[in-house]
Amino acid sequence: MANENQDLFLLLPEALLITILSLLPIKDAVRTSVLAKYWRDLWCSRPNIELNANHFSATHLLDENQQHQLDMNEYVMLENKICRQNSCLEFGNWWLSKDTIPPHISSFTLALSDPQYCLGNIQSLVYVALFRRHTKSLELDFSSLEWEDQLPRNALTTPTPMFDLPQFVYQYPLLESLKLVTCRFMGDMFTILGTSLRCVSLGWIEITNASKLSELVKSCPLLESLTLFKCFQSTYYVIESLSLKTLVIDKCVDLLSISIDTPNLTYFNYCGEVVQFGVCNFPNMKTANIDFGLVEMMDEVDGEKIAHLLHRLYFATSLTVCGFVTQALTLADEEFGLLHGQYHARSLTIKTAFHVSEFHGILSLLNAFGKLEKVRFEFGNQIIFEEDMEFLGYSSPPTTFWSKVLPSKTGCVIKKLKTIEIVGYRGTLNETNLISFILCYGHAFQTLILRVAANDQQAKYHAMCMKKAILDYRKGFNVEVISY
Repeated sequence: MANENQDLFLLLPEALLITILSLLPIKDAVRTSVLAKYWRDLWCSRPNIELNANHFSATHLLDENQQHQLDMNEYVMLENKICRQNSCLEFGNWWLSKDTIPPHISSFTLALSDPQYCLGNIQSLVYVALFRRHTKSLELDFSSLEWEDQLPRNALTTPTPMFDLPQFVYQYPLLESLKLVTCRFMGDMFTILGTSLRCVSLGWIEITNASKLSELVKSCPLLESLTLFKCFQSTYYVIESLSLKTLVIDKCVDLLSISIDTPNLTYFNYCGEVVQFGVCNFPNMKTANIDFGLVEMMDEVDGEKIAHLLHRLYFATSLTVCGFVTQALTLADEEFGLLHGQYHARSLTIKTAFHVSEFHGILSLLNAFGKLEKVRFEFGNQIIFEEDMEFLGYSSPPTTFWSKVLPSKTGCVIKKLKTIEIVGYRGTLNETNLISFILCYGHAFQTLILRVAANDQQAKYHAMCMKKAILDYRKGFNVEVISY
């Protein structure tokens, strides 16, 4: 019989233990060094190097020349920050010099703010990661934790990158993944670097003009994934690529138009304002997520712009839209609106407040997407533009809306829709009327899933009442009430 105190992990091959350690957050991986002598340096053998200055404590002081330029509060704050950064970089040099790490590391990540105080040390560390440890993935993040919930236009001062991507990085031909946050780069310098890049992510970066981004993409013939988050300055993007499969544009500001020519795209995620979308058809599209969470005021042409975008997402099999979409579609003229029964999506997620202003848009989506088998409604804090819509000549329908409309014969409700799921169900009249509408006309409708908050007893009571009422109306119907 095995000793009850035996470390069963030691029965596993060392290579497997290192793989497990590489999947842990770096702080947790380092903590394993106190388990036993065998574990002391085992975490150092993980192939993914992660350095974050916020994980370190202050152990160094500023010199006198730096001190006299600051008042005491500024001195203490800056001293702590610089001390953490110095500790982080020293630790990184020690780690990269260890004989236990593999000669070819899988990734190198460095995260710290205010890099101007240690530019030479950062460049040295990056050089070692690339040319001595031959990493295939490089991530440089010089953003601040204070920016996490901000947009560039809302910051007290728009962040200016204080670190330029070193020239030697552009000459490195083995990199497959590159992530830059608050770091300047030259889009026309990717001739060598771009030959192997498959994944590029840019955040909090000033894109001075469309050509800067376009040149970067064109220099990466193998590029499969492009992410742009909280970038600013440029009013339009031009993205053309035959290899690109994943495109994420998340909370980028100052944009007015986007031109996308990526015929092999399979995943598209957009969060921002309503812009002029000049996009090609995506015959290989699988998943599309559209969120206009940055919109502050509704414009009368927003509905037509959104309808045009949805036309181009014709082939997407899974689609997610926000509450602004359901409101704006109401304003689209029939000539420019959605085409009944013409879209391929099998699954649709609608983020909604279940407000009457959204009803026409929800009905338009159900009528347009004739192949839908499942619709998921996610209740949340969607902004309602009722006043804007009234100003543009639209009056919200009454709560009896669903009892006075008919589903389109080419839509999904009558013949295709099988499952409705409501996340955050509360049992309101608007929810009940929508369920009744689908229950009345949905011949294929067979499953209703009601997800209620675990601490919301009233919602759970309403959900159980809904379940009983449906089962009394239609025997054998499947109603699931799930707490989360």
